[in-house]
Amino acid sequence: MVETLIFFPIMLIEIKVMDSKHENVNNLGKKAISAHLFKGWKKIFFLLMGIGLLFAVNQVLFFVGYDLAGAINGSLTQKTTVFFSLILGYIILKEKITKLQVIFSILLFLGLAIGITQFFTLVEINHEILIGVGIILLISFMWIFGHKLTKLLFNREEATPIQMVFIRNIISGVILILTYLIIFTPDFKIFFDPDNLSFFFLMGAVYGAGLICWYKTLSYLDVSKATTIFAPTPISSAIFATILL
Repeated sequence: MVETLIFFPIMLIEIKVMDSKHENVNNLGKKAISAHLFKGWKKIFFLLMGIGLLFAVNQVLFFVGYDLAGAINGSLTQKTTVFFSLILGYIILKEKITKLQVIFSILLFLGLAIGITQFFTLVEINHEILIGVGIILLISFMWIFGHKLTKLLFNREEATPIQMVFIRNIISGVILILTYLIIFTPDFKIFFDPDNLSFFFLMGAVYGAGLICWYKTLSYLDVSKATTIFAPTPISSAIFATILL
């Protein structure tokens, strides 16, 4: 919800600028193309709800998976998004798969297998790690599936990256908060603890900035290409995990 609070005013400014440009273009007698989420939301309501629900579930599984697998193993496993991106991109968006992408995917898979197993057999690996890796594999599939659906909105110019950051987080946030209030005994003190507040706002700002960069990239490139560009992130994850953890 922190990201929603951050991006709501930014989104309003963007909409105001878009409306101004739209009016100027119309005055010149030209056809204007404007991705205005709130003017066509009825047509894509269920798609937006599906994306929000998908990423709400993903957020929960993300922390469970990383807690079991560890930061380094989790980050390595998450790079399987490259494979899922190629497959789902071909099925949903009819994206072409090149030989170079196939070769890169095979090499990446071998690297992931070696990095996670460290040449041990699956029987010798801690079962908690295996469960965590399995959860993150599921997350990776769901993550790519959600972004393929988002790419459809960008291709049809039905939403902008800033609008998607806002709408995705407000739907996911409402779902997660309601789930927490219904299933667990609410402890509202955690929301007012200074340390927790600092963590919430820091994570919201960092994750929000990363998300807007990702969606901006996604608006220009195919999902498979964008995912490949982000593939080296396990290197930075390993460095920070070694230093901080």
